[in-house]
Amino acid sequence: MKPFNLKEALEGKSVVTRNGRKITQIAYFPKAHRPVLFQIEDAGTVFGATETGKNAYYDDEESIYDLFMASTKINVEIGIFQRVINPAKPFYFSKILRMTGKENAPPSMPCNILKATHIIEIEE
Repeated sequence: MKPFNLKEALEGKSVVTRNGRKITQIAYFPKAHRPVLFQIEDAGTVFGATETGKNAYYDDEESIYDLFMASTKINVEIGIFQRVINPAKPFYFSKILRMTGKENAPPSMPCNILKATHIIEIEE
């Protein structure tokens, strides 16, 4: 999980709790003891946190209500190619074909043969 960033949270970027619950509302009251007030999806309670997203009362403790920036998931399609310059010694390599809707053209050399593709999901 990415560390909580108050500025990004107030700009509307997604925030989650330590256990992955989505934050639906967030507000900042700089003079309050716990200046960050937030509400968790499907919860009727308003919780408080420090400017660093800490909900626990002591620095050495963790709380399921500590705040983090939500991770962004990216789908990446990888192509495995065979380069056939010398049929006796084929050479294999991989290349990213697509990433989150961005298309990258496969290598254009006629001696490259696409052998397989695989899609993986990574967190940014």
